[in-house]
Amino acid sequence: MGPYYPNKDDWKEDFWGRKFKIWVGVEGFEFRVSADCLQSAFDEVIDYCVDHLPGLVLTLEEEDELLAEGEEFLDQHIQGGNEGRYLSTYNIHTEEV
Repeated sequence: MGPYYPNKDDWKEDFWGRKFKIWVGVEGFEFRVSADCLQSAFDEVIDYCVDHLPGLVLTLEEEDELLAEGEEFLDQHIQGGNEGRYLSTYNIHTEEV
């Protein structure tokens, strides 16, 4: 599986001048993203996951359940993307290339 390229044209052209590899989950879903900073790279990955790999982002119901347990549970997850969604795992590895 993968790697996945949420902004493939930007990756090829090195549009933002920085490139990141991001591995998500125990399975190690690999994403390659060109972005100006790591948070922007996460934004691209999360938006991609919402559309193509929804199991890698928390559902709104899961977010509500975690909030009910206390805000610190959501603080363990990476948030980003256009809708402010959370990755469903905190098993994440990043590398700038």
